[in-house]
Amino acid sequence: RGGGAEPMEVASSDKAQARAKAPIAASARQADPVAAAALVRTPVPSDENVPNEKLFLQGLPAELDDMALQMLFQQFQGFKESRTVPGRVGIAFVEFNLPAQASIARERLQGFKLTDEHFMQISFAKR
Repeated sequence: RGGGAEPMEVASSDKAQARAKAPIAASARQADPVAAAALVRTPVPSDENVPNEKLFLQGLPAELDDMALQMLFQQFQGFKESRTVPGRVGIAFVEFNLPAQASIARERLQGFKLTDEHFMQISFAKR
């Protein structure tokens, strides 16, 4: 009979450990509800944050032409073309072969100072 009581002690010990852990997990969720909510709600990136092969440039000086843009961006692998937008001052597009290549150029030239008043703002072009 003494051997029969032993499995019951192990089983009740396992249940006790499980009960002890449950309040800790619940209290952790209660202690940091913001972190718990962040795990549940993943923000959907807006179009300009979705990496693709085309970059949209803003904040360009009026005197910046296609040749100057090409000189800035051709240093990056995968550069295809750059073009200002006729009739629109201060904006342009630059295209690369791959989204990863465009991402590198974006990271390296973000906020690049073109003149004392003009700092390049780069986002991924909307599709």
